[in-house]
Amino acid sequence: MVVSWMHVLVDFILFSNVIFIFATVFIERKNPTAALGWILTLIFLPVLGFFLYLLFGRNLRLLKKKSFRLKRLNDERDMSVLLQKMNERMYFFHQGIKVNKDYENIIKLIINLADSQYTYYNKIELFTSAEKKYKALFSDIAKAKSTINILYYIIRDDSVGHRLINLLTKKAEEGVRVKILYDDAGSILTPWKMFKPLIKAGGEVKRFFPLKLTSFLRLNFRNHRKIVVIDGKIGYLGGMNIGEEYLGLNPKVSPWRDTHVKLQGEAVYFLQLRFLEDWRYAAGAKDLLDDDLSLYFPYNDKLKELGCTGVQIVSSGPDTCEAEIKRSMIKMIYSAEEKIYLQTPYFIPDITFLEALQSASLAGIEVCLMIPAVPDKKLIYRVTNSYLGDVLRYGVKVYLYPGFLHSKMIIIDDKVVGIGSANIDIRSFSLNFEIMSFMYGTEIVRRCTAVFQQDYHISQEYSIEKYKNRNFAEKIEEGIFRLFSSLF
Repeated sequence: MVVSWMHVLVDFILFSNVIFIFATVFIERKNPTAALGWILTLIFLPVLGFFLYLLFGRNLRLLKKKSFRLKRLNDERDMSVLLQKMNERMYFFHQGIKVNKDYENIIKLIINLADSQYTYYNKIELFTSAEKKYKALFSDIAKAKSTINILYYIIRDDSVGHRLINLLTKKAEEGVRVKILYDDAGSILTPWKMFKPLIKAGGEVKRFFPLKLTSFLRLNFRNHRKIVVIDGKIGYLGGMNIGEEYLGLNPKVSPWRDTHVKLQGEAVYFLQLRFLEDWRYAAGAKDLLDDDLSLYFPYNDKLKELGCTGVQIVSSGPDTCEAEIKRSMIKMIYSAEEKIYLQTPYFIPDITFLEALQSASLAGIEVCLMIPAVPDKKLIYRVTNSYLGDVLRYGVKVYLYPGFLHSKMIIIDDKVVGIGSANIDIRSFSLNFEIMSFMYGTEIVRRCTAVFQQDYHISQEYSIEKYKNRNFAEKIEEGIFRLFSSLF
């Protein structure tokens, strides 16, 4: 009887794998690399491939298409309603501002592609160390008067995480409305009991796509965003989560280098909207906006005093259709005239992004890619290395930062800089829920360029000669892992 059931199970798996292969060929026809990776896995590792496909198969997104479509329609409606109400009450002061023609086309593309409004009166503060970011963040939280909204991919059960929860609990006891949304897979080791004091004090905590047997089809779609909005006036986004490793306290990935942004101004409204839309989806709520905007979208008649940095907040994920962040970056690359600077912990680009970098370098534009010399995930680092030859051969300069570089930043000339949560990899471009801030103007771009150059001076160039001289075992490993790059 046991043997009979085993035969039935094996036959079921093999039959399912055949269906999965045909589905992959049909749905992934525009991405042959992804298709090949899955086909090889399903053929040569049938049992493991079966379960991997159930958990991580990219085209299983179609099974959730209805849910994401409803979310997208609700998000679009929220944006329309919010803009209408804010325009009626004259929330914005940037209307009528003439946009610099050097980046006018980028702004237009992002507006049409991602429905991301251009904001002008904003103040930007950069953080390249977690210590300074946490100090500023906790200080702003301590001063909060009305609302604190927090979304992180990772909230660790460590000293940093407990400090945050203790502070939020105190604010909730003071009557401040506190909401925390975190990704359940990213924070898989964080116990729910850690949040109980906050919940008891009146705070609200939700998990994005909780890990359950009934929700395994959603495991591959993770909320990788990092968003904090305080009193509707101060916003944070970037690469840093909540945990001790961001302070460089994990010797395996130290020193840790990251980039984060603090926003004040008109752009905070759209950061707030993104949080509330994700919150509604995770909470299963129907309504988001009511007639009174003052609680989460307070009117600020002193916006002009903050600064004049143009900002667009761009989101992308499985709930959108156009790979908004990737296509915005590609537009930036094709708009470059002098230089393109990139920082990313993982470099697993798709063919369109790869060709954009190659074309820019062939056109005589200085293209510099900076990745970590110390990996946090050795397998993914092998895949990253396999792509370096595809840019080095075209004249792109590659630099290895002496530590773990977690910064996600793209700089184009003195025109525009993008900082946020998205890595330059297939997962960030098509599977994860991500967010980026695209910032315009010479002043902010030069500040970010100075940060890149500081990193450049302590980094080591990885030459085409060194790439060619890799040992045979490394070449074999990279070639094999490259076939499965779409799984990462």
